[in-house]
Amino acid sequence: MNQQATGVAHPRAAVAVTDDEPITDPAKLLRLGGMVKQLLEELHAQPLDAAGRSRLVDAHAATLAEIEATVPAALRAELDEIAPHLRVGAAISDAELRIAQAQLVGWLEGVFQGVQFAMAVGGAGAQPESAGAPDRPSPRSR
Repeated sequence: MNQQATGVAHPRAAVAVTDDEPITDPAKLLRLGGMVKQLLEELHAQPLDAAGRSRLVDAHAATLAEIEATVPAALRAELDEIAPHLRVGAAISDAELRIAQAQLVGWLEGVFQGVQFAMAVGGAGAQPESAGAPDRPSPRSR
């Protein structure tokens, strides 16, 4: 386990995985993303006391677990490498919480953009080649 003095740990090393496994619950991932973003806004609005920091560390850990259960293996490996896992019970500062939440928000926004891009590319490939061209009668119907 890779651990820093700040109380941030990476439970698993990154693994290069290539697969076409889908996101199992996109709506849940969107809800989690909205929650993480709201928590970050609250964290910016006011400093937290020890109980608030503890609660946010617990929420962060639970959110990471839910996200990891929703995304494919390749994204789980990426998330484990990029997003810090805050240790429950460790002394975490407001700044460390803001950074961890901001990293998670940024990563989720990147995932959402990737999904949108994939849908746009997949949708464009599914359209007929003559899309947008006027209908012409076939040579046999003349």
